[in-house]
Amino acid sequence: DGWKPVFDQAGKLTNLWKRPPLVTSEELHALANHMKAAKGCRAFAEALRYVNEGAASPFEVQTGMRISLPRRMGGEGVDGLTFNYPVRLSRDAQRISEQNMAYIDVLVRNAEGTHQAGIECQSALVQDNTRRGIADGNRITALQSMGYTMLQLSYDNLVNPGSFASFMGYLHRVLR
Repeated sequence: DGWKPVFDQAGKLTNLWKRPPLVTSEELHALANHMKAAKGCRAFAEALRYVNEGAASPFEVQTGMRISLPRRMGGEGVDGLTFNYPVRLSRDAQRISEQNMAYIDVLVRNAEGTHQAGIECQSALVQDNTRRGIADGNRITALQSMGYTMLQLSYDNLVNPGSFASFMGYLHRVLR
C-alpha cells in the first residue's frame, strides 16, 4: 500500500514509515463542499483552513502546526508556510553543496511577501551522522549564499517553551 520504512544514516531501520498522501487538500475541500448539510461539516471545513500539504516528516508537521495555527489553538499564528520548498541552486551554490537542487523544510514568508526565512528541522533520528551533518551544513551555506536566511530548529527547541519562544522571537525579527 505504498508504505516504506525509514532508515537512519547508518542504514538501521527506524520506527518511522513513509507513504504517499492518502488524499489531497483539494479532495478534502471537494468533500466538504459536497457534504455541506452533513452534521459536523462546518467544523471539518474550518479545520481545512489550517491544512498545509507537503511536509516530509512528523517533525515538519509539528513545526508547521506550532508556527501556523492560531494562538487560540496553541500556535503562533504565522501565515505563509510552504513545506519542502524547492530551490534550483546557482552555479556557485552548486559548488558549495555539490547538488543542483535543495529543498527548504519549511519556508515562511511575512504577510507582505517582502521577507522570508527557511527553517531546517534538525532531527537526530535521520541526521545524527557526521557525513549527513556536513552535507546539511553545505546545503544551508549554499542556500544562504543565494540570499536565503536559514534557521535551524531541533526537536528540543520545538518542545521547550522558553527555547521555542526565543526561536520565534528570532523568526519574527527576520520576517520584519
